[in-house]
Parts: sequence; C-alpha cells; structure tokens
Amino acid sequence: MGARVRQQAGVPHGAHHERIMRGEAGKETPGAATRSELRGCLVCKAARDAARRAALKRDPLCPIVRKAAQQWTEEDENPPRATMAHLLSGACLGNREQARWFLRVARAQTGTAISKVAQAAPDSKDTLKTLRIAHVAALKGSRYRVLDEDGYDALAPAVGGVLPALVDDLSEKSRRDLGAGVTRNLQIVAEAATGAVQRWIQLNDEATARIMKREEHIEWLRKLFRSLGGKRLGRP
Repeated sequence: MGARVRQQAGVPHGAHHERIMRGEAGKETPGAATRSELRGCLVCKAARDAARRAALKRDPLCPIVRKAAQQWTEEDENPPRATMAHLLSGACLGNREQARWFLRVARAQTGTAISKVAQAAPDSKDTLKTLRIAHVAALKGSRYRVLDEDGYDALAPAVGGVLPALVDDLSEKSRRDLGAGVTRNLQIVAEAATGAVQRWIQLNDEATARIMKREEHIEWLRKLFRSLGGKRLGRP
C-alpha cells in the first residue's frame, strides 16, 4: 500500500513502481502507474473541485473567491503526490479530518509512552529521544493542523513501532511490562494511522471510479466521432 515514508499510497513500493513506470514509457495509452503519477492525489482533487464549485456558486465575482479558484486550478496542474506523509500530515484536503484525529492520537500516546520510559528506564536516552521527537511532531501537527514531509519523517518511527532498544538495569519482568506498555501505545498510534489511510483509500476508490467512468465516455465519444468522420470521407 506504499506504507514506507515518502512512498505513494495505493501503488507498489519504490523500485517496483519505477520499473512499472519505465515499462509504460512510450506507450500510446498511459498505464496505471503513469496515470497515478500524473494525477497525484485524487482525493485532494475531488475535494478541491467541490470547494471550487461551492465558492464560485456563492459569489462568482468576488476577487477572493476567484483567486482561491485560480489557486486550486494551479494545484490541479501540479498535483500533490499521495505519499503517506501527505495522507497523515493533514495536507490532503479530502482526508484532513481523519489525519487530524490521527495526529491527536499520536500526540496523546507518544506523551504517555515518554512518561512510562522516563519513569522506569531514564537511562534509555535514544528511546526517549525518538519518542520526544515524534511527540513534538504530533503536537505541531495537531496544533497547526498540518505537517510537512520532515515532520512526518519524525513521526514515522511511532507509526511503524520502531524504537531503539531500552538501555537500563531493569529486571526481566519490569522490562517486559514496560515494553508491553509502550508497544500498546504505539499500536494505538498505528491503528489510528490505519484508520486514516483506509478512509483515504475509500475516497480514492470513489474518485478513481468517477474518472474511469468519464474516460470510458470520452473514449466512446472519440470512437463515435472517428466513425462519423470516416463516413463523411467515404460519402460521394
């Protein structure tokens, strides 16, 4: 699903995606990977289209509305890529509420994990540093409602549940209990991320279906005009 950092969601992972792109190069009809690259995030596009129509309907002559509509048009010409950072950082216009919910969950759970580690294993500096960096990123994202790519990179270890090992003089039971507690916190973060991504996938499937339907209509019209043109040429 493109779950690695800065990978596109809904397409194969990096190197394989690039191989598919090279295989599709030069073809008359763009393949799925090429279309994905050209279209960018379809969920964003659908949300921008809806917002543009609503704004122009309210007041088509308002300069602010027209400027916003022009900005949305420019974004359509250079669409954002559907990376995991785009989906989960709040940057995706169509998936913003789910992303904000994920960031709030990440902020709360990383904060709880920091408290547990700081109390039970204060010498685990690397573990605490990774958690604190992730917590600050989630805090910024939930407060300012959006993260950049670097901010998501800082949060990614918490999403993936990948932390440096605990370094402390703990008993086996204490280490096991602490590890289980922190793991549960990170599982909740991962579940929130999964929910946000699943919502995006649903919206993306709906947007893709609309585009496929429109392309079928365009292809049908193209064949019709080609057929009519041939008949005219053959007419005496």
